Order: sequence, then structure tokens, then C-alpha cells
Amino acid sequence: MESAPRYFTGEFEHALDHAHRVVIPAKWRTGESEELFLIATEGRVTALTRAEFGRLLQDIERDSALDRKEKVERGIHLGAQFQQVTCDKQGRITLPEQTVRKSGVKGDVVVVGSGSLFTIWAPVVWRAFSARRDAETRGTARDLGF
Repeated sequence: MESAPRYFTGEFEHALDHAHRVVIPAKWRTGESEELFLIATEGRVTALTRAEFGRLLQDIERDSALDRKEKVERGIHLGAQFQQVTCDKQGRITLPEQTVRKSGVKGDVVVVGSGSLFTIWAPVVWRAFSARRDAETRGTARDLGF
């Protein structure tokens, strides 16, 4: 039986400690030892729940445009890009050194809910992304007469 979908919302300012740990907002936690899957891109780290990561793998498996070899290769590549972490008793996750290096996320961070996943941003990158999206949203609202 599948549990109800989870949604991550809001924006929170935190800091990575000396061991690259960051606190996950209390309202997002399901309990101790929750597994998350992290992928680093420039300026941010994206965190998926076990269910979301599983859906991603299923999407590859269901893609009829791919032959078996391509599906296996995509799975290998995807698996190599993600790092599996577990929340500790204090509701923190530790970002692996490789993830910190690749993303550039260190020190102060912004943790942002993104619906079915969440992201951890370097503040300057988040502010630039957010400002760009805000401008696009205002333009769309104007176009719609709001």
C-alpha cells in the first residue's frame, strides 16, 4: 500500500556545520533514519525521497524508446551521480565531500521546498534563480491581466 504523497514547501536559511551537516526542517521529516538521495549541480544539491528516486528509476525502465542496454547504462550513470544519505537523530543529513565540491554549497545555505523534492542552495545562486523566476512570474501575471 502506497503512503500519501509528500510535499516539501517553504524556504529556510540554515548553515552547513564543519562536517557538512544541514538540518532538515522539522515539518519535512518523517522520522529518524530516513533515506534521501542527493544529486549535486552547480550551486545546489537536490534531495529526493526513496519513493521519488524509485519513480525516477522506473521512468527509465518504462521508456519504450530505450533498448535494454541503454536502460542499464542510464541506470548506471544515474546511480553514479546520486549519493545516498540518512537523517540522523537530530534531523540532519551529511552532504558527502564530493557533493559539496561539485555543488559549491558550503557555509550558509538556503533549503527550499520544491514539491516532491527539496533543494539546498548556495544563497547567492538561490537569490539569482529566485529573482529570475520572480520576474518571469510577474510577466506571466501581467499577460494574464493580474
